Amino acid sequence: MSLNGSIPIEVVGLKRLLVFRMGNNSVDGTVPVGFGSIELLEVLDLHNPKLVGNIPEEISNCKFLLQL
Repeated sequence: MSLNGSIPIEVVGLKRLLVFRMGNNSVDGTVPVGFGSIELLEVLDLHNPKLVGNIPEEISNCKFLLQL
């Protein structure tokens, strides 16, 4: 099963999210700024050639981020 469309803004409201992987999907658009508010996030896999723009600077707020 492959996901398509944009990354839903509701994802950034998941405060206890540990791993977010979007590789090998048909997701397009930009990375929502709110990812920086997911403080427990350990893995953010955005490997996807259809995503555009920069990774938001707020990602540095993720104190436990091990893999980007």
